[in-house]
Amino acid sequence: MNSLTAEMVLDHALRMFQKQQLQKEIDHALLHRNKQEFLKLSQQLQAYL
Repeated sequence: MNSLTAEMVLDHALRMFQKQQLQKEIDHALLHRNKQEFLKLSQQLQAYL
C-alpha cells in the first residue's frame, strides 16, 4: 500500500469517526431539547453528506 492510499484510508476513517461523533452530539441535543445546539450540529453534519 503506497502512502497516498494509506492517507486516503486514514482520511476516510477520520471523516466517518467525525460524522459518528456529530450524530451522537445531535442525539444528545435532541434528548435535552437544545434547539440551538441541534441546529449548529446539523449544519456541521451537512458537510459530511
